[in-house]
Amino acid sequence: RSQFQRRMLEADLAGSLFRDVEENSEVDLVLWDLNIERLGAWQFDVDTFVTDSGEFRRMENYSSITTGVPHIDFGEEDHFRIWKERFFQFKEVLQRNGLVEKTLLLAPDWALVDETGETVGLFEAVKAGAYNAIYRRYWDFAEANGFEVLRMQDTVADSNHKWGPAPFHYTEGVYDVFRETIMGKLV
Repeated sequence: RSQFQRRMLEADLAGSLFRDVEENSEVDLVLWDLNIERLGAWQFDVDTFVTDSGEFRRMENYSSITTGVPHIDFGEEDHFRIWKERFFQFKEVLQRNGLVEKTLLLAPDWALVDETGETVGLFEAVKAGAYNAIYRRYWDFAEANGFEVLRMQDTVADSNHKWGPAPFHYTEGVYDVFRETIMGKLV
């Protein structure tokens, strides 16, 4: 739908993360968001995974590409095990480029209610609170292994968000806290 989404999908399909970090190591801050993991991943072979993102799902040949390919659901033991293995590879690339200390892992809870007080609906047939519990072990693992984690509880969803209502589309006040914390890291 947008150039940004197209670039993110192309980068994921190309597996360019490590190269991108190497080529952009002069940045002031790395923001790391695990929200994209929510749909799990497709395992095309032993070392080839593609994040099952909304952008990937919107590809016109998505069904034919994924037919017969094992899917690993976010939060399953296999997903967490593989994620931890790749975590150390990612950390090593960041360390080599002096970026671990410049990395901030965004860890907002998914909102349980919107700004009107209405309960936020299900996402992929799972309640937001269940996702919060799943994410926590990923965040805890990253924190225990040297990353700064920006945790936010009591988040509120925006029922009129420009990308539509979702437990991870927050009110402006939540984004204000993000901005203040991020800007504080740059000082």
